Amino acid sequence: MHPFTPNDAAYPELIHLDNGPGNPPYINIWHSDVTWRQCPSLGSVLRAREVPEVGGDTLFANMEAAYDALPEATKARLDGLVAVHDNTPFLEGMRKRGASEAEIEARRAQFPPMRHPVVRTHPVSSRKSLYVNSAFTRYIEGMPKAESDALLAQLYQQANIPDYQCRFRWRADSLAFWDNRGAQHYAAADYYPAVRKMERVTIIGDRPV
Repeated sequence: MHPFTPNDAAYPELIHLDNGPGNPPYINIWHSDVTWRQCPSLGSVLRAREVPEVGGDTLFANMEAAYDALPEATKARLDGLVAVHDNTPFLEGMRKRGASEAEIEARRAQFPPMRHPVVRTHPVSSRKSLYVNSAFTRYIEGMPKAESDALLAQLYQQANIPDYQCRFRWRADSLAFWDNRGAQHYAAADYYPAVRKMERVTIIGDRPV
């Protein structure tokens, strides 16, 4: 179950991502799912139930290819670095919906910030990938803030390079299944205020190394 997203009453492992008039899309940012958890998801299966006539594509970025393309000096610099991830965007969402500060702090304590390697190794392929994202990564441990911010900004830009991307155009009942351990995704919000309704199931993963 996702602690911040509406879960289906009959099937709690299923979450609903419904956007349209009165509920603007908010995940149009490059990210890897729930990196603020100790064991982020292995992957996700997303099904389109209702899609707009135009727009609403999902973009995927291959963060293994993005890592491979880095200069060797940058790879050496990243070796062994650890970044801290948290769920601030969801906590801010709770605040906007009127949750009390006590409720927000209780949820923050339930899901505290997590430390993950800046470069993780895939447990099956052993390929390395960049494992920082602009939605949930806050800083790199042991670095002055300005240096951490600058390095993270450089690494975030790797997801924006079209050479590492593909674009999924949805139709009703389309299914997408992605590996959350080596990819980031971005849900284009170019359809609003049209309606886009999706269902997602997330697969339990392991702790990044």
